Amino acid sequence: QGTEYPVQQPGNPYSSIYGAFQNYAPMQRWSEEDSAEHAYNLNRWRERILEAKIQQARLRKQLMAAAGPEAPPAGASGGG
Repeated sequence: QGTEYPVQQPGNPYSSIYGAFQNYAPMQRWSEEDSAEHAYNLNRWRERILEAKIQQARLRKQLMAAAGPEAPPAGASGGG
């Protein structure tokens, strides 16, 4: 009647190419190094973002100081 297809059984991860490399000591070391480098890069990006926010705050403070006390605050309506 119909064609029977073989049922694929889940393979042993240790017999696959990934399992073999996963248990290979140099690959584990490289993986740990990659993880450490990735964490370092993420931390550097975070530091750069925070530095940029600090610089923006400094510039905003300078802008507000340059505007002086005679300038109305933003959003204030004059007259009523």
